[in-house]
Amino acid sequence: MALITRLYTQKDEIALLKCGASFKSEKGQDPLDNISVFKDIVNPSLSFTATPRQLADKMWRLKKKYFRTSEKRGSNPFFSKDHDAKVFKLSKKIWKNSLAAAACDENEQVDVVNENDNGKMNGNVKDRVEEFRLLHPLLCASIELEAKNASSLLSSKDYLERAIKGISQDKAIELEKDWKDFVVMEHQAYVERTKLFLKQTKALNDVISSSVGK
Repeated sequence: MALITRLYTQKDEIALLKCGASFKSEKGQDPLDNISVFKDIVNPSLSFTATPRQLADKMWRLKKKYFRTSEKRGSNPFFSKDHDAKVFKLSKKIWKNSLAAAACDENEQVDVVNENDNGKMNGNVKDRVEEFRLLHPLLCASIELEAKNASSLLSSKDYLERAIKGISQDKAIELEKDWKDFVVMEHQAYVERTKLFLKQTKALNDVISSSVGK
């Protein structure tokens, strides 16, 4: 049983970034730093009610796209599509300072998360772990459980940090989806098991009731 993937429309992307730009201007924060508050502000402007995780995942992807475009094509690139131009312009209002800080000092502990050529996450270790935990909660829990069960000299924290450093974002997304599908199937199995027990209990009660009546 697969989960339904909610897709953002182009209007949703623009609404998301407009709200993000206003949020940054008014509160001085990246929306990703306070996604629970940002959720209440942006959801009325979207075509569906997004969860904090869905918002964080989409904002992180837009941020990564802005960083990559800026690094490859400069601060004022030309776009053939009007939507792409609007996305870049609005993204710049939110993350321009983050990009500048990253360019000034790659070792500075700024709140920036991007990917290298292999699609692996870079940035401050603490920020990277928190971002990974937010975007991939089921996979993260599984890795931590594996660390506890494994005969390793590494702590669960070190094990998780090494796993995050080595895994690509595409693979993390794939594994998170697999775990979500598994949880759905597991829940469905529990429901069916409960129904079976109820059926069995009713059958036994009927047998006992009929034997008592004789």
